[in-house]
Amino acid sequence: AAELGFLQMAPQRGSRKWTQRELTGEQACWRQLARPVLEEFARRTNGAYIRWLDSAALWCYQNADPDFGRFQAGKLTAALRTKFTDAGVTVCHSPVKGQVEVR
Repeated sequence: AAELGFLQMAPQRGSRKWTQRELTGEQACWRQLARPVLEEFARRTNGAYIRWLDSAALWCYQNADPDFGRFQAGKLTAALRTKFTDAGVTVCHSPVKGQVEVR
């Protein structure tokens, strides 16, 4: 499995084909809802950037001022959790990695 189980490979020997997990409608459209929020926080936080993966979006603040980056990450986490209440979307803040993950 890769990307936290979003991509999977059959365990048969010689099989190299990845399959993608099926998503519900709400799970599939979370990107359009999260993009403006992530972009606004990246714009307001010097050194922060967004990485888009197949199964997640990462708001990374490793290159930002450490205190301000953590402060903004807390605000971003709260904003995204409010926006995605009961939507099947997970928002995780990892201060050690310096990122907020939406998946």
